[in-house]
Amino acid sequence: MFYGDGFWIMLAIYLLITPLAALALSGMALRRNGALATEVARLRLAVSLAEEATARDEPEREAGDRPSAEDEQREAPPAAEDEVEPQVEAPEEVVPETPAPSPAERTAPEPERLGWEQRLASRWMLWLGGVALALGGGFLVKVSLDMGLLSPGLRCLLGALLGVVLTVGGEVLR
Repeated sequence: MFYGDGFWIMLAIYLLITPLAALALSGMALRRNGALATEVARLRLAVSLAEEATARDEPEREAGDRPSAEDEQREAPPAAEDEVEPQVEAPEEVVPETPAPSPAERTAPEPERLGWEQRLASRWMLWLGGVALALGGGFLVKVSLDMGLLSPGLRCLLGALLGVVLTVGGEVLR
């Protein structure tokens, strides 16, 4: 029914390697998460320090800093009554201060989206090469099975190794 002792040995090795690989991958993810949390905290501190520095550099205007119209009239020399013109104050321009956008709010302009025809036409050689490699790998496995180069135990080992490689590759790409 099963292929003998080699099958059970490969199964035991696979059952031991899979949890160890999962443990190693989770450890790497936790370490990366800690490094990213540290980086975020450092960047938040730098942003808050920069905001404090700009707040200190900008002089704050208070109502008492600017002389009022009454003070200006008191300081002006008395004029003859026929030369007195009514003083009209120009309205102050109120410019609302807009804070600079934070790095999270700044977004790069979106690149131009290509249609599926343009994507296929610009990368057709890559697709053709990928199909050729897949067919070549499939035929190589078929020939090695037909010639008896791969024993059942070796097939199980290669299948387990392929699973581990695909799992690690998926985690790296994620």
